[in-house]
Amino acid sequence: MKIKATIHRGDSAAGDVIITADATATVGDIAQFLLAADPIRKGKVPATDVMPTLRQVSPIERTLDPTSSLTNSGLRSGVTLAVTPSGRQYADTSASHAAVLTVVSGPDEGKEFPLPAGSSVIGRDPMCDVVLSDGLVSRQRARINITDTAQILDLGSSNGLSFGGAVVSELLVRPTDTVWLGDTEIRIRVLPSSTGSSGPTATAVPFIRSPRLEPRFEGREIEAPEPPERPGTQRFPIIPLIAPLVVGAVLYLITRSPTSLIFVAISPIMMLGNVVESRVSGKAAYERAMAQYRADIDELLAEARSNNSIEATVRSAENPSISECTSAIRQAGNLLWSRRPDDVGCL
Repeated sequence: MKIKATIHRGDSAAGDVIITADATATVGDIAQFLLAADPIRKGKVPATDVMPTLRQVSPIERTLDPTSSLTNSGLRSGVTLAVTPSGRQYADTSASHAAVLTVVSGPDEGKEFPLPAGSSVIGRDPMCDVVLSDGLVSRQRARINITDTAQILDLGSSNGLSFGGAVVSELLVRPTDTVWLGDTEIRIRVLPSSTGSSGPTATAVPFIRSPRLEPRFEGREIEAPEPPERPGTQRFPIIPLIAPLVVGAVLYLITRSPTSLIFVAISPIMMLGNVVESRVSGKAAYERAMAQYRADIDELLAEARSNNSIEATVRSAENPSISECTSAIRQAGNLLWSRRPDDVGCL
């Protein structure tokens, strides 16, 4: 795994590093490597049998367990670290005990080890929180996490943990369960007073942020209404007006009847009436269509303004302002470390 961090050297200038390590590497291993690889302090660190550890300077100040693995330490990119000496036994003996580990059988049979809330390491290494003398137990054999329950996790040993005749890598231990580590059989009992304790737990990782679920504005197309077509100008019907006059004159010459003259007079009047009616009705239909078109345009503008307001709000959430980003950095807000490289807008 990779962690980007700033190393604080006290009076010396701070430096940015990228820590690339196996997830099972311990905090103490990382601290020792940083001391050895530091070009400023290289060769100036006095020899000591005390294991160094990492102290998180910001944004939350805390000292890490040197025996804790990098995965369980809670370290995330963006922190400021300092290398500091650790105590000979990291467990906080001043804290109230949350559980008791009892050796049921084996070389240390009958011994009891009080366990604090949080994480403890069991093994043969004198730096472990629970030190066993069993030669079949690894130097760092397992990690025990105490909250309102007890959990034991194997730290990559060759034999694993034995429970009920089966080999397991992790186990939630009940008060009546016994677990074998080499030739040693242990039982873990969580004390009632520790239930609901507000102390640190192995699952408390201050730099894990929930995914930032935010709306995305995908855009929207609005179809505009088509304007109505203006009615064309109707040509005055000259030929239809002249034709009845010619026909009426021919009929009068043939029949000598005054009725033919009435036909000549009525036909042009009817034709003119039809032209006027057509123009008036066309103009009225166009005015109605224009009124509907203006109403559709007003609705379109109102919908566009509403969409503009929604887009501005969503775009602001997608791309926070500089003041929002700086405020999130100072206050460790929800924006901090909330983006993933594959998110929209990330470079």
